[in-house]
Amino acid sequence: MQTEPFSFTYCEQQYEATAECLPGANILRRYRLAFPNIQSIVEGTIQVAETPEGEWLIEKFMSVHPVPEEFLQGVCQGFVEFIDNQKT
Repeated sequence: MQTEPFSFTYCEQQYEATAECLPGANILRRYRLAFPNIQSIVEGTIQVAETPEGEWLIEKFMSVHPVPEEFLQGVCQGFVEFIDNQKT
């Protein structure tokens, strides 16, 4: 699968993560978001899925250590902006 980079903000700094489209059994989209080591956060992945209402939900989160909620929100917000920009 092809991965595409997108940027996100955490602690008022810009970082880059990647989004990989995952195969799905239905028409809704699923992605794996991968982020690098950032500050004290160890790299990991977030799996997100689109709902029938067009919202995005976190299905899985994988990292060696706990990650601050603000970080997850930053990665997910950056991803949503990336997806929205692809539609226009």
